[in-house]
Amino acid sequence: MFSKKSVNSILSRGKNLETASEYVVYVDESGDHSLTIIDPLYPVFVLVFCIFRKVDYANIVSPLFKHLKLKFFGHDLTVLHTREIRKSQNEFSILLNEKTRFGFFSHLNQIMEEIPLTIVASVINKQDLKESESGMSNPYHLALGFCLEKTMMFFRDEEQGNRNTFVIVEERGKEEDRQLQSVFQSIVDGKNSLGRKIPMQMRFANKQTNVIGLQVADLVAHPIGRHLMNPSQSNRSYEILKKKLWKWPNEEMAIKIYPEKRKTSVITEVSTPTGHSQST
Repeated sequence: MFSKKSVNSILSRGKNLETASEYVVYVDESGDHSLTIIDPLYPVFVLVFCIFRKVDYANIVSPLFKHLKLKFFGHDLTVLHTREIRKSQNEFSILLNEKTRFGFFSHLNQIMEEIPLTIVASVINKQDLKESESGMSNPYHLALGFCLEKTMMFFRDEEQGNRNTFVIVEERGKEEDRQLQSVFQSIVDGKNSLGRKIPMQMRFANKQTNVIGLQVADLVAHPIGRHLMNPSQSNRSYEILKKKLWKWPNEEMAIKIYPEKRKTSVITEVSTPTGHSQST
């Protein structure tokens, strides 16, 4: 078994050592980015960047989630997916058992409390966007720009602003991936409100790849969107997640909501499915 010292040594090797960031970023979304048909029950698009120190990701985050999977599923091949967890579908049908459900969510909440994680998030209100001057804009592309800029500011605070960081996203389809890569490249090449190049590179992960960081991002994104639908509902999930939002407790800095007339809806609490408090 590798010691923390040996993992640090492994992570520090490779090309461009002087310009390599200490961090890695995993991205996921909640909701679709269509402005043609807007679901009145979920009229938002949420994009989250989950930022981890590489050493913490290797030593703490991955082992904790592997242990969760081994404990409840008997193997670590299970991919944690918010929708299936909420609906107790497929492998998560085990959650139909009340005792198992309670144990699973208790364990998951504990992990979410323990893992070192910084969340950068953007929420696009699609109906407001459609009715605004930016009505032809793509919600995903807008949210991507906001999250990249906020992440860059976080890296400046961490003295990582000039180091190269990988941003990992899930594949969506050849044409969508091509468009996303093009928009991403345009933003990091200088087309952003910071007026400077952002040293980040995008990498796509196959949907079948069991990447813990992407699963964490999936677990984080949905509660943020649900909050906007019911901001007054109290739930432990948000009490866990809000502490990990960058710039919290400054609500206007903690999450970017666009168009800005919805600023008053910045997260207060997160709703969860009937049953137990959870982090999904």
